[in-house]
Amino acid sequence: MGVVVGIDGSPSSIAALRRGRAEADRRRCELLVVHVAAPTEQSHAHGEGLLREFTGGDRSLLLTGVPGSVLAGHARDADLLVIGTAFAKAPFEGSTVSTVLHRVPCPLIVCDSGDIAGRMAWNVEFPCAVGV
Repeated sequence: MGVVVGIDGSPSSIAALRRGRAEADRRRCELLVVHVAAPTEQSHAHGEGLLREFTGGDRSLLLTGVPGSVLAGHARDADLLVIGTAFAKAPFEGSTVSTVLHRVPCPLIVCDSGDIAGRMAWNVEFPCAVGV
């Protein structure tokens, strides 16, 4: 399926989008940008605006539900899932990262917001869990 990137508009999710684009280019595969919104009209409108602002010509989806669960489920056929962390000093804290870590069926890269042009800050790639 390619590379799936989850965005919420935070600096770390925009870093994840940049990393996801780089990974899709490197792998020569499709990029899919996903935003998971709460099931309200206001959240849906906000999500549409985020996708319009940040995705350019990238394929994108606006979904509703619990972000970690939705992203992990949507990445079941992906080659890679890339997300940002909410806590730079504790990158595996937060409900989205925690949920994805336990449910994602593909490799995962978690980015923080400290990336700069030509250099990424730390990121962690986990191999696909086998038999989980």
